[in-house]
Amino acid sequence: LFRSDTDPLNEFRYCYCGDGSFPDAVFLGSDGIDDTFGEGDNLAEFYVKIAKGIIENGEEKTSEDIKKLLPDLSKRGSQDDMSLAVVFDIDKMSNTILAYNSFIVKKIENEISIKKENVKKFEKEQDAKNVEYRKALLTKDAAKNWLSSKKTEYENAIKEYKETEEKINKILEFFTGTKRKVKSLEDAVKQAETNLSKAEKEFSYSEKALQIAQNELQEAQTELETLLKKKIKMEN
Repeated sequence: LFRSDTDPLNEFRYCYCGDGSFPDAVFLGSDGIDDTFGEGDNLAEFYVKIAKGIIENGEEKTSEDIKKLLPDLSKRGSQDDMSLAVVFDIDKMSNTILAYNSFIVKKIENEISIKKENVKKFEKEQDAKNVEYRKALLTKDAAKNWLSSKKTEYENAIKEYKETEEKINKILEFFTGTKRKVKSLEDAVKQAETNLSKAEKEFSYSEKALQIAQNELQEAQTELETLLKKKIKMEN
């Protein structure tokens, strides 16, 4: 089989058996088939199905089926041309197919066993994740409750703050009014002190004037008494 590239010789696939034994069957397929199934189990299973068809339905029926299959396979797969040839020993190939089926069954059973182990592993991981999830859920609920309580505390604090702010504003208003009253009384006291000072000065002047008047009255009375005595003396 050659590929469409510049170095086909190095990509020529061959098998040499020098012990006189021959393979039960040899399949030759173009790259359109390889590109559709890939190199591996899918390609091998395709050729096994062809071999089963030959064994169960005969060469002619299988050949007709292949002619119908390849165009549809190309359309759904690589969309490249497909050619297929096979050389086989019908007797040996039958036994090989049975052995291959047994091998595939064991392989599938092994894969099932691996999958079961993986399922168990995943179940354990899932159980661990469930425990972590429940812990996380409890933590989340606790955090949610804590947040709710803190929100309540915050709302109460805001309420207390506003109430305190109102009280402080009232106290400030009272303080401002009292301050104005104190200032007014202070001004009144200063005015009263000024008036008292003036009154004390006027009183001092009045007191001095009264003293002078008393002195003058005393002198006048003395003079009057003197004159009266003189009059009485003159009359006698």
